[in-house]
Amino acid sequence: MLFLSPDADPDVEPTSATDRQFLHRIFPVAVHSSVVVAVSEPASELGIQPGMPLAEVRGILPSQGQTPVAEIRFHAWSAAVDRQALADLAEELHKYAPVIGIDDQPVPDCLLLDITGCGPLFGGESSLAERLLRHIRVAGFHPRVAISESVASAWALVHTDGFIQMLHRSSRRQQETTRKIEWDLPVTIIPSGQAYTSLQSLPLEAGRLSPDDTDLLRQLGVTTLGRLLQLPLDDLPSRLSRGALSRIRQLRGDHDELITPLPERIPVAAAWTAENPVTTVQTLRQVQRHLCEKISEQLSRRHIGATRLECQLLTETGGIILLNTDFVRPVQSAGQLTELLGLRLESVTINRPIVKVTVCASITPVPPACQRDLFDSREHLSPQEELATLINRLSNRLDHSAAATVEATEDVRPEFTFRLRPLLGDDGQDLRDRIHRLVTSETSPIPSLCFHRPVRLLTTPEAVTAVDESLLTSGFVLRGRRENVSGVVGPERLQTGWWEDVGASRDYYRITTRSGSRYWMYQELRTRHWFLHGVFD
Repeated sequence: MLFLSPDADPDVEPTSATDRQFLHRIFPVAVHSSVVVAVSEPASELGIQPGMPLAEVRGILPSQGQTPVAEIRFHAWSAAVDRQALADLAEELHKYAPVIGIDDQPVPDCLLLDITGCGPLFGGESSLAERLLRHIRVAGFHPRVAISESVASAWALVHTDGFIQMLHRSSRRQQETTRKIEWDLPVTIIPSGQAYTSLQSLPLEAGRLSPDDTDLLRQLGVTTLGRLLQLPLDDLPSRLSRGALSRIRQLRGDHDELITPLPERIPVAAAWTAENPVTTVQTLRQVQRHLCEKISEQLSRRHIGATRLECQLLTETGGIILLNTDFVRPVQSAGQLTELLGLRLESVTINRPIVKVTVCASITPVPPACQRDLFDSREHLSPQEELATLINRLSNRLDHSAAATVEATEDVRPEFTFRLRPLLGDDGQDLRDRIHRLVTSETSPIPSLCFHRPVRLLTTPEAVTAVDESLLTSGFVLRGRRENVSGVVGPERLQTGWWEDVGASRDYYRITTRSGSRYWMYQELRTRHWFLHGVFD
């Protein structure tokens, strides 16, 4: 992967290492092939464009004896080098924002700063942006700054044509440039509530969708973000990826996108060393409470929250006991940190004296707080936070798989109609989206045939013995006890699963006995045997 840059131009300074880092960061990348990643303006005038194979570029370059042009140099490109350069720059910018992250795109070209509440410290957001712009330019970069109420809209405003145009240092070249871009400004500030409107005219590439989703939408005639945001979300899941749907919700402002902060060079941590080895769990709880209070103080001071606590207990013999605690939502409260870390302490056995305890936190921005209505009782309920707290407790007391949700499937076989999906699974879906759907009315449609089926199904259907030839009239023997039938509803024939080795060919009945019990039974059509599959409670 290469990019091209000029070297001999009277009005453009030779490309420095810093300029090369800037060029590296602003163009798309083709993987596993030698292609152009970025070009300078003189190279672009020769017809060389990003994405062209290296062999084709060499064919375009003038050969010896022809009209002399600026010498073209080739430089290797590395995403890892770019990401490290951005991380180094971020360390200089912490005075402008407490939380700074790097864009997670394949070509890292953005620093994401959470400046919530920081504007008044610099005389307003406009003054903050100007000072930030000057600081970055002094560092040798040519930035574009956008301030908006969401990460998605700010990213779109600095990627108005899919990539950032290089701003040459030559004033003469800038005066001769006739191509204008609507949003090609050093600083763009969007007032609160205007983010959705500002996105309408931007091209589709500014939406930060995957290439496959972008190509599909262009085939459907969707070329701008305005058209994309007008599409009904209910019709999109069958066409677009899950990541694209999440991005559309973020562009609309329905869902928040938290910034994943860079690792702190000064980590959020606390330690305690014992003068005398600790041998009781009660004392360890007091130590944990003391350390969690220190962690909470640091989190509050930096305006961040913890998503994970790593606690190490050092034994007298040099052994280490690890107590790791994960949180569904960022936690800042000392009480919650102490409670959840204490649940992990209950799950281990301390059989050796402890001489040292250390706690280190993985951090993330705290979600913005919402003003609540003093006279509306419903506003004082926070179901998302309450559910997240419950999941935190279950996952730390039991296991990550202990908190699960029920999901409907398209399979009509009773044993496969629903499935349990852990909330803390690794399927790539945002946990915040799951919690949001669980506490709102946005639920998956349940097949209508499920309403007359029992809620409680047996894990394995249990064989039932008919008293006579006809179980439906004479009764049956279940677990050694005879049951007499008083009512029957059915049959409901189910013949499916033919694509598997053993399909389902059954007649289901809802059977009521004289004792008042209600069972859901089926007769296997191939063997004519009867089985109990569910119980109506």
